[in-house]
Amino acid sequence: GTLLPAKVHKIRFISKYYCWLLTIVHFLLRSCRFRKILLILSLINIGRYKMRKLILLLTPLILFLFCECHENKIERQLSSVDSLLEPYPDSALKMVRKIDRSKLTCSSDRAYYGLVLTEALYKNDVKVKSDSLIAASMIYYKGGHNMDKYVRSAFYRGAVIADNGNAEAAIPYYKMAEEKMNETDDYIIRYRICEYLIWINRDCNDNDLQLQYAKQSLYNAQNAGNKMLTAYAFQNMALTYMYMEEKDSALLYINKALGLVKYCTKDGQAGIYQDLGVVLLYCKEDNTHAKKYILQSYHIIHDKKCLTAQDKIFVKKGLRPLNTEMSINWSDDLYEQAERLSYLSLYYKNEKQYIKSITCLQRYDSIMDRISQKENKQKGVELQKKYD
Repeated sequence: GTLLPAKVHKIRFISKYYCWLLTIVHFLLRSCRFRKILLILSLINIGRYKMRKLILLLTPLILFLFCECHENKIERQLSSVDSLLEPYPDSALKMVRKIDRSKLTCSSDRAYYGLVLTEALYKNDVKVKSDSLIAASMIYYKGGHNMDKYVRSAFYRGAVIADNGNAEAAIPYYKMAEEKMNETDDYIIRYRICEYLIWINRDCNDNDLQLQYAKQSLYNAQNAGNKMLTAYAFQNMALTYMYMEEKDSALLYINKALGLVKYCTKDGQAGIYQDLGVVLLYCKEDNTHAKKYILQSYHIIHDKKCLTAQDKIFVKKGLRPLNTEMSINWSDDLYEQAERLSYLSLYYKNEKQYIKSITCLQRYDSIMDRISQKENKQKGVELQKKYD
């Protein structure tokens, strides 16, 4: 039917109002991917009676798009950082450090920022002194906001605590991550959880659980399609079978790891060559090739620490250690210094070089005294803090 003049004026007013509103929104969101849609809508002739329903339908959509465009800039930045964490952790760290923390206005952005920053620092071997940031992320994601990120938060909270010298306190967080890991399709984090649980059970001499987690880590690395992690998974399988004295399986898996060594980092390559030497020494009594691969590991990273554990094995088997240098200046770790001097003393004793053996033993006793003094001092500080 026909419209009354008052209604016509009212509709024209609404038409003009919405045109201006949509135009303003368009310019405010000129960097948004929806700007073309909003521009088209702003040019629609909505002066007709039929358009009133369309206006009412479009208004909630426009407001939704406005909110989404306004908020997703920080989220896009964090998502970009997240995508670089595995392949290029150094670049990810540079990017996340450039994010203005004052713009993290909502809890979801703060939680995501805490997660990616902690993970970036950890993967770049930068020590995180406090777990407070990742703890806040974990609490947020525990509320059911995102299971993938909750599992990652729990894992990296455990990693931060362990890096600060409290491996025992870290275990509950690894187990929390393990409890929910099958609810996520993130096979990389599933791999990392299993890898840490391998190491924990290796320290506890629980070979059955160690093998269980080693098999899970291999499954997750292969499902992730990550050749580097698959190489490390083969490496862990080899070491587990070696500890179980299943020599053929140990040799099989360490050679599979060797086949993928080119996909690993330098430290990873050194680790595989080092463990290949150990497996050859234990499982084949192949001293010549064992020395070759252990020295190859040393030449990759030029770190005498990689010779310590292997030389201890050599001495126990009555072999000459690869590094007979009596100086311990290469390490700041008193425990490593003491360990090295103890097996060197044994080696020189076996070689009937008694003066060198006694010299190493005296240095060993001196370092153990320093360790004891340091531990007593730390206990005194902790006791004082308790009563302050």
